Amino acid sequence: MFAAALLPMVGCSTYRDVTATQAQIDQYSALDYPRNAPYGPKLDIQVVRSNGDIRLNNRTASPYRGMTLWLNQQYAGDAGHLVIGTENVRVLTDYINRHREPYPVGTVLNPDKTAVLVLAELYNPAEGVRHRLVIRPGNESSIMPFEVLD
Repeated sequence: MFAAALLPMVGCSTYRDVTATQAQIDQYSALDYPRNAPYGPKLDIQVVRSNGDIRLNNRTASPYRGMTLWLNQQYAGDAGHLVIGTENVRVLTDYINRHREPYPVGTVLNPDKTAVLVLAELYNPAEGVRHRLVIRPGNESSIMPFEVLD
């Protein structure tokens, strides 16, 4: 009975859940943005935001492994195995900054907590090279406050 009373409160949370483990938070918060690493060729991987997720549409002829994904030069996380195609969905809160904070993702009740995604880069630590990715508009505006026009 008590649990049923708490159920409606779960949907009213003003913050999204962080799915990164404590070990991942420790690992990613210790990383420094590779500011001095040279840029390699721009990769034809489109990053499309959908609220609390991003989809990496790998339009190249190669899969990628062992890369770090940097968002807005502040939030780092494992890019995972990027297969060719559109099946590469990642949770934004898995990307952590040096202050141990997840990528800011708002909710319906707290949309101002959302950070705009303006830059995504894959960093290859084995080669010491960064690759810019293409940001495409997604449906992140669905949680943004709307403006009443006269």
